[in-house]
Amino acid sequence: MVEIRKLPDAEFEVMKAVWNIGGKVNCNMVMNSLSGDNCWKPQTVLTLLGRLTQKGFLRTEKHGWERYYSPLISRDEYMKFEVETFAEKFERQSLVGLARAFYDGKKISQKDLDDLLSWIKEKRE
Repeated sequence: MVEIRKLPDAEFEVMKAVWNIGGKVNCNMVMNSLSGDNCWKPQTVLTLLGRLTQKGFLRTEKHGWERYYSPLISRDEYMKFEVETFAEKFERQSLVGLARAFYDGKKISQKDLDDLLSWIKEKRE
């Protein structure tokens, strides 16, 4: 098991693209999936894919001339790491305080409330 470390923003954007696409991806697929104001050059994306492979986030294999990448760390695993890191910075503040920080002033959908209540009931059992 690889120790998960915080990803720099650019590497995180590439990982999000890989997770969104799912399965095996190549550089062109990642470039097409990346959005925003950034003009992603192929060499930049290849460099970031290489770094993510070295860090243990991706596995790579070559098919002919093309190199494909697949995630070794899931989106959920990384999200859990980020949340735990965030909580530690704030000395494990209460769950309610954390929820307030995320949703204060924003409308919460009924589906989100239902999902949250379902999760709470599951954890209490």
